[in-house]
Amino acid sequence: MRKFIYLSIYLSIISACTKQFEFSNTPDPKVDFQDIEVEPLLGREPLTGPEILAIATRIQESGEEFTWGKVDVFTLWSAVVRGDSTVAVGFSNNAALGLHNKQQTTDYLLEYTKAAIKYKGVAANLKRKEFITINTVVIKIADYETIGKLRQLPFVRYVEPWGFSLEAYMDFPGGRVQSGSGCSNNGIDNSPLGYTLFPGYFSVVSWHLTAHKVDAAWAYGAGAGVTIGVIDTGINGDQWLLTPGGFSRGPSAPRTIELITNEEDCAHGTTVTGMIAGPVNNEMAITGVAYRANVKAYKAGDGVLLNDAYEKQALANALDMFAADPQVKVINISMGYFFANSTVWDALVGAKTNNKLVVCSAGSTALFGWGTGIYPAKHSNTLAVTGVKYDPAGDPLGKNLSTFGGNYNGGFVDFCTYLERTADNRKGLGMHDDTYDKVKAKGSSAAAALVSGIAALVWEQNPNLSRDAVINILKNAASIYTYYGTEDAQYGWGGN
Repeated sequence: MRKFIYLSIYLSIISACTKQFEFSNTPDPKVDFQDIEVEPLLGREPLTGPEILAIATRIQESGEEFTWGKVDVFTLWSAVVRGDSTVAVGFSNNAALGLHNKQQTTDYLLEYTKAAIKYKGVAANLKRKEFITINTVVIKIADYETIGKLRQLPFVRYVEPWGFSLEAYMDFPGGRVQSGSGCSNNGIDNSPLGYTLFPGYFSVVSWHLTAHKVDAAWAYGAGAGVTIGVIDTGINGDQWLLTPGGFSRGPSAPRTIELITNEEDCAHGTTVTGMIAGPVNNEMAITGVAYRANVKAYKAGDGVLLNDAYEKQALANALDMFAADPQVKVINISMGYFFANSTVWDALVGAKTNNKLVVCSAGSTALFGWGTGIYPAKHSNTLAVTGVKYDPAGDPLGKNLSTFGGNYNGGFVDFCTYLERTADNRKGLGMHDDTYDKVKAKGSSAAAALVSGIAALVWEQNPNLSRDAVINILKNAASIYTYYGTEDAQYGWGGN
């Protein structure tokens, strides 16, 4: 896989003229701050949002991965003040300073910053937010020089705007994409040609589950005892099948579903959750892949594009929460953004460290007209999944895959799932947000949902497996790896 290996780098390399200096164990900016040089502001007004986006885009289009560590302090400061003057500071422990754990380093960082602000005669007004699994703290600070010096501290890995989003200023071929993108149902398909029924029930099994032999796998289990964290647009309270009463009954009982944040006003999260773990039912609604699994749903955004700062903040918070949750094994993210975010990256590292498998949609060029895929699927600590055509006559082994409808295929894709049947162009089936109709599921969001569900089936059989062992099982069952013994540059390991 040719995913970007997104490394948090020490930002002291930004300023070549920075002096060598040592820091005392007691925060004293009179001693420490005077030895750090920052390019003078000279009364300049902050850059506008579009101007900052232009700088980031040039970096991205040059073939590099954009990070805030690749811009000068003036650009960084401009983004901070164009947002809400909050920054996320990623740090590491520093034994030389007597900082041996997260709490010591956090306390030192905050005390140092307070002392620095006071030394400059600016009132200290730090807003503190800490995370559970990652070494990052959010503080409120708008002073140019302090930001410039803060990013050069030897234990600071990055300083990034917390309340500013580049995506908020992006334009797309169809016009500016606002929050709520991807929220409409993709059309209803209740034709019996697209499904079979679960034995003994009027519960729909989409053709694409059968194509992946999920129905055969149900003879061994359906995800019982496994909890899946779904980070999406929430769940519509009007979809009874995803309420506690409708979710845990019949062959799907006993299990639980928990909505951690508010109900959604978008169909997307309901459809994705239903495809992952919808219950066996008698309402002619779809059956989820892991119909015995538990679900914890967290609303991170109002649409599939996280273009507002608060949405990426929610994603980082949700990842951090699920990474620390001993019940959660699989985390599904069928949404994303275009510019890398270090706090989300740190949270993904925390999830991997805690043996969580994060499955992400690779993105859709049809929706956004952006041909490079999306984060967090690009990150190396995720499984990126896309949708492909199912051609049992022309390609029965799944060796020559092709995408459709704008589903992204590229160097960071790990797995593919069948979502369009070539014989009749029929799409996979998903859950409607407030009725029992079947909706067309044709994007990489649906592809990620299928892989998350399959991972839960695997984990039920052996709860002690590591995430890497689960990935190997998925890989060994994938079409391209099975027949070529390698991965494809566009389609990863292939379809399962």
